[in-house]
Amino acid sequence: MPEIADASTGGPTWGAGKNVAASDGEVYVVYPVHDRYACESGCDVQIWLAYSLDGGLTFERNVLVARSPGFNSDGAQLAIGPDPANPGGRRLHVVWGDEAASAILYAYAPLDPALGAFTAPAV
Repeated sequence: MPEIADASTGGPTWGAGKNVAASDGEVYVVYPVHDRYACESGCDVQIWLAYSLDGGLTFERNVLVARSPGFNSDGAQLAIGPDPANPGGRRLHVVWGDEAASAILYAYAPLDPALGAFTAPAV
């Protein structure tokens, strides 16, 4: 699987199966939150992002990436890459499996100058 490179150093920041990415002293973690007891009749899973701008010493308020009723238990993955809409900027990419849609979903948010809103999930 190809890796996405850190926009500032060109070094890899992501490979298969990762839910943590770091760049320039920033740390990003993506994770699902769901009600285990409701899963037998259908899960409303929320995918959240926790992030730190000081190397993990403190974390900002968590950000909702998306709601995904058919979330795959394998988890979500994320990567930091260049932002084609903002030359020199970075973009945070998040992917996850949705069993109800039988699809891999994707959303992204710009990182520069600050974390922006995530796009609606797309196949």
